[in-house]
Order: sequence, then C-alpha cells, then structure tokens
Amino acid sequence: MSEENKFSNNFSMRKIPVSNKQNQDIDDINFDKIKILELCNSIDKWEQEILFDEKGFYSVKGKDVKEKLPEFEKELEDFINVKISEVSFSDDFMKEKALEIKDNKLNAIKLKMKFYEQEQLQIWQTDIFEEALNCAVTRAVLYKSDDNIIQSSFNNALEVIEAMAQKENWNIKIKSDKIKKFKSKFYTELIQSFIEDKDIKASVFFDKYKDFLDEDLKEKTQTAVNKLKTNVIAYNFAKELFSYKLSASEQEKELAKIKDNDIKKYVGFFLSDFKSDEKKFNEQDLKNKNYQNWQTLMSLEEFDKAILYVDYTLDDESIKAKKSYIKQIKNSGLIITDKSKFVELFSEIFEDYEKFKQSDLSNNYCSLSKEDFDLIIGYQNITDNQFLILNSDYKYIKKKFNEINLKSDDDKYEFIKLVISSFEKYKETNKKEADIETRNKFIESVTSRFSK
Repeated sequence: MSEENKFSNNFSMRKIPVSNKQNQDIDDINFDKIKILELCNSIDKWEQEILFDEKGFYSVKGKDVKEKLPEFEKELEDFINVKISEVSFSDDFMKEKALEIKDNKLNAIKLKMKFYEQEQLQIWQTDIFEEALNCAVTRAVLYKSDDNIIQSSFNNALEVIEAMAQKENWNIKIKSDKIKKFKSKFYTELIQSFIEDKDIKASVFFDKYKDFLDEDLKEKTQTAVNKLKTNVIAYNFAKELFSYKLSASEQEKELAKIKDNDIKKYVGFFLSDFKSDEKKFNEQDLKNKNYQNWQTLMSLEEFDKAILYVDYTLDDESIKAKKSYIKQIKNSGLIITDKSKFVELFSEIFEDYEKFKQSDLSNNYCSLSKEDFDLIIGYQNITDNQFLILNSDYKYIKKKFNEINLKSDDDKYEFIKLVISSFEKYKETNKKEADIETRNKFIESVTSRFSK
C-alpha cells in the first residue's frame, strides 16, 4: 500500500464543534427580541383600539378631554405594566431594553394625548368666547327697547374680545379687525330686528351706526330701512285718511296731493286693506247679529208677539226670512223644507267650499226643516278629508241624475236624502264610515229605485 493511501485511510476531516451553551444563548436573544416586538405590537394595538375607537379618547371633545386624560393615561400605564409582567427575559439587558421601550412608547403616546388635550381646550375656549359674543348680540336684540341693556351688552362683548386678545396673543391689527367685525354684526342684527318689528327706530339706529356696518351690508340695510320708513309714513297717513270716512272721490283728491310716488302707492295699498278689513268686520258683525236674532225668535214662548223681536236694522233679506218663518210657525207650527232651496244649498257646497264655509245660513231657517237645516249647516265644519269624500259622492250622484234624466228638484231632494240616510244607517250598524266603493253601491241602489 502506498504512503498516500495509507494516510487517506487513517485521517478523516470533521467540523470543529460549537458548544450547546453558545447555541442556546443565541436562540434566547432572538426569542427575547420577538417578545419585545410582540410587546410593541400590543401597545400599538391598544393605542389604535382604545384611543381611536368611536368612544375612545380622541372622540372626547372640549373641556371634557381634561377630565378624561388622566383616566386614559393610567389605563395605558396599567396595560403596559401588565404586559411586561407577563413576559420573562433571558437576561437583565433585554429586560432593561423592554422597560426602555415601555418608557419611550408611553411618553410618545402621552405627548400626543397632551397635544390633543391642548387643542380641544383651545377649541372649547374659543367656542365659549364666540358664544359670549353671540349672547351679547341676542340679549341686545331681545331688550332692544332698553338702551341701557343695549349698551351694557356691547360693553360686555368688548371685554370678551379683550380677554380673547390676551389669551391668544393677538396683535393690534387682529384685535382691531375682530372689534370691527363684531360691531358690524351687533348693529346690523339690532337694526334688522327693528325692521322686522316695523319699528321706526331702525332708521334712528341706522343713521347713528351705519358707519360701523360692513360695506356689503350697509347698502342692503339702507334699502330695508328706506322701505320701512315709506311703509310707516304711508300706513300712518292712510290710517288717518281712512278715519275721515271720505267718499272715494274725496280720497282720490287727498292721494293726489302726495308728492312721493312710493308713499302714494303704499297709501293706496293700505287704504284698500283697511276697506277690506272693515267689510269683513261688518259682515261678521251682521252675521253675529242675525244669528242672535234668529236664536231669540226660535226660543220665544209667546210666539204671537214674535214680530216685535225682529231686528229691523238688519238687511231686507233677513227681515223677509224671519217674517216668513213666523208666518209658517203660526199657521202650521213647523217649517216644511223647500226642496228646491235644499238642492240649491247642497250644490253650493261644491261650487265654492271656502265661500260656503263662511256664509251666513241663518236665513234658511224659514226654508228648511230643523233636520235639513242641521244637515246643511253641519257641512260647514267638516274636515278636508270628509269634504273630499262628500265631493266624490256628489259627483257620482250628479252622474246618476244624468243617466236617469232626473230633473225635478223634488226628485233630486228625495234622491239625496235617501243616499244620506243609507250612509248614516251603515255607520250606525258598522260603527264606521262607508268606504268609497260601498258608498257608490248605495248611490247605485238608490238610482235603481228611481229609474223604476
């Protein structure tokens, strides 16, 4: 055997072994690093889930954040301490590293929370200042008839602005602009309030404080004040002129004397309104007198002297109706319905319901039985929905009149009364109103009876 082969057979290559302890140290260090990373993740998750939750720290607004900050800081510290206590490290170095990370994380999060607290307190403080300024304006407007309160509200607002300037370190220009802006708002809203109340003091305040108003508001406010002055002057002139009870031609002569065309126009408007209001008042007054006179007549026990109780200051139609009523009661002791009058009144309901509701129906006491009068007058007080149903009934009834060629008022009266009676019986039996389909069937049934 050669020397070379001999050497090869007797020598084998091998790696130098590393001790088991060294391998273990390396694994522990890596394992500790993962534990620290896990700790960091836990803190980050806490921050995201607790602070940024919809009910978390960053959802707290205004002054409340100052109260909540210590609670969340303590919760954070307690959370981190618990997490660290749950972790065991291979050596003191890694434990110190974890504590160092804890302090860094804790301080960083606390700092952000503190910044947020300061930001919210600043917002809250600004809101309080602005609310105080708004309250000063509102108080002045509410007590605008008291000059002392107006002035005290204004002075209080200036003190608020001074406090804002000191707190926020405003320079002279910022402070001056803030005062200028507030004065514009203060006097604009005050003048506008006088305008809304039709108070001529709006003109007085505008002339006195117009230089404090913003340019874009001054012209608009001036226009509103001028319109108010025109209205007030015209109203007072018209009111006095109307009190003279002049004829139409005499009023025209007085209007012609007014040189200002705008004032003249508005005087005409107000005179027209006064006439309309007077007419409505007189009509209602006559309506009330007529109604009361009818009630007096119908409640008399000694009816032989009823004619003495007729109010002859009322219109001829009323006097004529009462004489007819008295005559019928004396002759037969009751009123028999004039069927043509009933049909006429029933149709008037649907021709102009608003007019019908306001009509004085009292004079129909002489034309309708008590039952029929109560029926007709009851339609003056129905709801909009009830009117829609009644109107539908009437349209269907008119259609049936045409179908069977029903022209006599006597027949139409009987037809309508039968339909109404059917509706009332249904309601009494079923404890509810009939629906449209059922009502139409009743109308068809009555139509069938008349067509035969």
